[in-house]
Amino acid sequence: MEALLSNLREEPGVAAVAGVLAAAVGFWMLAPPSGKGARRGRRQLEDLVRSNILELQPYRCARDDYDSGVLLDANENSFGPPFDKKRNSLVLERYPSPYLWELKQKIAKFRGVRKEQIFLGVGSDEGLDMLIRIFCNPREDSILITPPTYGMYKVCAKVNDVNIQVAPLTPSFELDIPAMVNPKPHPNPNPKT
Repeated sequence: MEALLSNLREEPGVAAVAGVLAAAVGFWMLAPPSGKGARRGRRQLEDLVRSNILELQPYRCARDDYDSGVLLDANENSFGPPFDKKRNSLVLERYPSPYLWELKQKIAKFRGVRKEQIFLGVGSDEGLDMLIRIFCNPREDSILITPPTYGMYKVCAKVNDVNIQVAPLTPSFELDIPAMVNPKPHPNPNPKT
């Protein structure tokens, strides 16, 4: 964890998120093991992941097996680019690789980590939504927000039917650890009648 955080020190926003995640995982690691982790006597990341997510099989698309020819499964333009090939050499009729290994390799080399440790998404919204979908059970689990904060935390929680707990930042915009240990439920602005 320290190696990851040392790579993020030059990016305060990312480092702040990484720090909060590190603290959250640290609190979780200190809590007594329960469930699957209790049987092994230690905690594992898999203990946090929803069971239905662990049961998923990786999706295979035709791109995993083929990279040329007419690939009808992807709804691509099988006639080639609509532009003059002499002026434009871009391959615009094909979807890019969903794995982005070349880009991940360059980022990994720059950051001193393995390419498998790099997550690339369409903005932070996708990553937040994915984290909540993977780790939070709808109508059972909660996320903790520390207002004032990024509004998408609430949106992603609502979309995934996950409860929200609130621990506002202090007047000097620092984490209020006692409030984080005993957060307040977020008021529902649209209670069901």
